[in-house]
Amino acid sequence: MYNKFMKIFWIATFLLLLVGLFYWFQWRPSQIRKECFAEVYSDKTDLQWAEGKEWMAYKFEGFHYKYGWLYPYWRLDDSKDKYKGCLIFRGLK
Repeated sequence: MYNKFMKIFWIATFLLLLVGLFYWFQWRPSQIRKECFAEVYSDKTDLQWAEGKEWMAYKFEGFHYKYGWLYPYWRLDDSKDKYKGCLIFRGLK
């Protein structure tokens, strides 16, 4: 009886350790990256505008351009810095 209990205890402990490691090294970093990306690059308002974005053509199809709110190429470095800062603030880097 005691050996059976100890066997179940160690299996449960091992499984909890695996789940904890998966959470800490896989799930948590991916969620932090998603949140930071959404915070810095996504469109959070009704008109898909965020600070620093400009209305410009982003895709050419045939003879037509598609337009949207985008970060201009000269501001991408600033966005990358904000993204890195978000990762650092949330404890990923």
